[in-house]
Amino acid sequence: MRSSLVVGACALAVVLSGCAAAQPAPEVTSEPPVEGSAEQVDWEAEYGDFIAEFGERPAPVPFEDPAIESARLAAAADRGWENVLASYPTAVRPKVPFVHWTSADEHFDLDSDLNRCLTDAGAHLSHGANSAGKPSGIEASYPPDTATAVAVYACQWLAYPDRPLDGTVSGGWLWDFASVFLVRCLEAHGAPQDPLPTREEHVAAVFDRGYGWVPRFPESTTDVGPDPEVFTTCHGEAV
Repeated sequence: MRSSLVVGACALAVVLSGCAAAQPAPEVTSEPPVEGSAEQVDWEAEYGDFIAEFGERPAPVPFEDPAIESARLAAAADRGWENVLASYPTAVRPKVPFVHWTSADEHFDLDSDLNRCLTDAGAHLSHGANSAGKPSGIEASYPPDTATAVAVYACQWLAYPDRPLDGTVSGGWLWDFASVFLVRCLEAHGAPQDPLPTREEHVAAVFDRGYGWVPRFPESTTDVGPDPEVFTTCHGEAV
């Protein structure tokens, strides 16, 4: 009887503490990709399917109505002047005649009329570069005084402004791109997105203020800006 009790106690201890004879360790296997996960989706193929159906993003175009163009330019100039007054409350708004629109290429040309105007206003301009050493645009610094701020404003918003453009068709394409491809791609890569408005709401916002829904790309852990791998995979350049 004593022997049976000892054996029974030992068996109970084995069950409760796991101190029985060593069992073989379970084989560790890698988890297969979760269905629908970023690793399982061929994002390049899906992007190709989207482009095949919707085409490339249309470029913004000039407004057909000159009155709308003038109103947009005036509103942009007002916002620019508000920024000047925020730093220099005693500044007097200049009256400078319009000369011509500034193109995208002219922004990157140090010899363009706009950039010569900025230089004459006191700005120090140079070509910038990204972390890979490639040109990334014009870098500018300005003396912190009222006269320079007013002169720079006159160059950018009065004499050589950017032409206001109608981006509603382009904005509709962006909504299609986001709803079909971009949101799903970004969220699959760990970047939660704000809810999309309706297509009509998004296009109306683009018309009213120049932009609507904006995607959120994950930040790079090694450089300034979005994660380059996710940006490339999800075709951020299309935005």
